[in-house]
Amino acid sequence: MPSVAGKTITALGTFCSLLVSCPSALNAAQRILSAELAAIDLACSRFRADSELTSLNRTSGRRVAVSATLWRALEVALRAAEASDGDVDPTCGRSLIALGYDRDFAELARNTSVLTGPPAPAAGWQCVDLDPVRRTVRVPPGVLIDLGATAKALAADLAAHAIWAGLATGVLVNLGGDISIAGQAPQGGWRVGVDDGVTEARESAATPAVVRQVTTVPETVLAQVRGGGTITPLQPVKRPGPALMIGGKLAIVFVSEESCPFCAAERWPLAVALSHFGTWSHLGATRSSPTDVFPNTATLSFRSASYRSSGLTLRTTELTDNRGRRLQPLTALDTTLIRRYDVPPYVNSAAQSGAVPFLDIGNRYILAGAQYSPQVLAGLSQAQIASQLRDPASPVAQAIDGSAKVIIAAIDNVLHDRAPA
Repeated sequence: MPSVAGKTITALGTFCSLLVSCPSALNAAQRILSAELAAIDLACSRFRADSELTSLNRTSGRRVAVSATLWRALEVALRAAEASDGDVDPTCGRSLIALGYDRDFAELARNTSVLTGPPAPAAGWQCVDLDPVRRTVRVPPGVLIDLGATAKALAADLAAHAIWAGLATGVLVNLGGDISIAGQAPQGGWRVGVDDGVTEARESAATPAVVRQVTTVPETVLAQVRGGGTITPLQPVKRPGPALMIGGKLAIVFVSEESCPFCAAERWPLAVALSHFGTWSHLGATRSSPTDVFPNTATLSFRSASYRSSGLTLRTTELTDNRGRRLQPLTALDTTLIRRYDVPPYVNSAAQSGAVPFLDIGNRYILAGAQYSPQVLAGLSQAQIASQLRDPASPVAQAIDGSAKVIIAAIDNVLHDRAPA
């Protein structure tokens, strides 16, 4: 069994990776994480009409009492402003709006229009008046608070310590690059990459040897693999309707990000599994983000790949490259399936909706996450990973081939109209 389990979700306008040193605690840790993120979002979001910060920004200079969560967030923001001599200033709300940052990043990325107004200076953090005795705040008229520079880091800290305190497991939370750890680290410590800011994101063709080893794993080998420990199961759809078909064939839809280490892990078994039903061409090779957890996890890339099968139609979308830059947009089908199935009960909570990797097998089976921990692949190259796939005793084969067996069985069930085992 891996000593680390984890998952990457979308939260607070960015990615959020959760790792725990006790794999059995992952689901409970996700629930705690979701609760902490929901509390921070409700207290501190500048983009929610119902947030406490939005209400504070509308007080027109009146002194008001605030919740413990918003109070702590304001304290942290003002300490950062003081420590940075104003370089990190929470009174920059109007400055950001003048620069066009008036909505969430996901929505903002679709607006490439030219700025219409000049930049505006921040009001100055010293104008915010906190009364610690009464836990009240006064923001001068016309000043807008923005906590984006510090609230995510605070959320990571609060979530990590809540998980450690509640579950006694070592934990790492990476919230858009703001990383917090608590409890005892796994053996060898937490692996966190540092981006040099120079190396370009890239995808190259997978070597012929890697392609051959990935696409020709014998059924006799798969039969011997017992699995390497499942952290996210492939789930049958509750009350399924007709199987999703494209072009008269069973549809397989896979949405991922090249930056995501859990996506990196899940591409391997998907490639192995689909090779038993058809033929791949133009498989790529890349690595996950150097700055996320499990940095530089070696993987395949589907961005330029094609797949032919007499019984299956594959649709893949790579949302970002391994530096997190937008790559391929969600298709209308992707959006429909994610809204329908990348939500509870197929993820643990509403806050985890939209998690990647996302795999839909004909609207009959759903996977929202990786079946095994990317830790299994740590430090290995594509060639080293592929070379172990025929050795059922290797941890790599147990994880990848074991996960591929699950996908193959699910596809067989749908193709032959069998009920889930």
